[in-house]
Amino acid sequence: MTLVIEDGAPMIAAAKAAGRVLQVGSQGMSSKIEETGRDFVRSGKLGKVTMIRATYNRNTRSGAWLYPIPPDANEQTVDWAAFLGPAPKRPFSLERFFRWRCYWDYSGGIATDLFVHLLTSIHFLMDAKMAARVTAMGQNYLHKDTHEVPDTINAVLEYPEGFVVNLSSTFNNEASAESGYEVLGKEAALIFREGQMVLKPENAIEGNRWVVSSWPEALEKAYYDDPKIKAEERPDTWPPRVRTRSEVYGEDGQDATFVHMARFFESVRQHKPAVEDGVMGHHAAAAAHMVNLSLRQRRPLDWNFATETVT
Repeated sequence: MTLVIEDGAPMIAAAKAAGRVLQVGSQGMSSKIEETGRDFVRSGKLGKVTMIRATYNRNTRSGAWLYPIPPDANEQTVDWAAFLGPAPKRPFSLERFFRWRCYWDYSGGIATDLFVHLLTSIHFLMDAKMAARVTAMGQNYLHKDTHEVPDTINAVLEYPEGFVVNLSSTFNNEASAESGYEVLGKEAALIFREGQMVLKPENAIEGNRWVVSSWPEALEKAYYDDPKIKAEERPDTWPPRVRTRSEVYGEDGQDATFVHMARFFESVRQHKPAVEDGVMGHHAAAAAHMVNLSLRQRRPLDWNFATETVT
């Protein structure tokens, strides 16, 4: 939504003053899978969620924004001044024009191009507004000749609702480093990958035998004769029962991008609030910007909820 955090509030104010619908384009939250996932979280099916792990990995030139440059592109066919706009004046560059996501002047790289979508989905699922603290590290390890922005980032975001988010991304591996995110609750986890959602119950069984086996035999026997301990730690004594290992959910019908756009048009026609309004978009972008600010300043950053600024 924004190039810098400070752009967010004026954009929201302008839309409000004009009486116009502002919808931001993280389409994942318009998918039926994510709506179902939010219902699961709200229902308590996951128990208390304390951690979310989210990754977005790539390993191709196109994935790293090194797009092909059309052979007819030159100073006559490219409006360089219009492209630069308020950005710093620089000599004409086809690389900067077509591969603009690689440069700080025009882009926040991984954080604002990829993490922002993960953060929007996480805020939606968790009914969260904004991260309270962000700590990040990252560098450009392999794309030194083509990128200013990092190709590898790790970040931790703390939320006042009582959970943390681990964000990671690399442009140097995707076959082994799966992309997606995991919502980890005390009772179950939601795993979102490759267009599917898996609800995976914990089914945790206490196991203290490695401790109790060092006790005198009489004490060990007395411990395991306790009915409460049998119920918690001795599945070999339980009556047979069926245990759910996981539930896999897919999605049919129109894809999330189509639905997201359709919802925008419906909001415009009916003058009703957008599904992802400017405030939600601003906060997802602000959290992503804080990732970049933290890694560039090499320090943790806090969000002031009263002033909507970074400290």
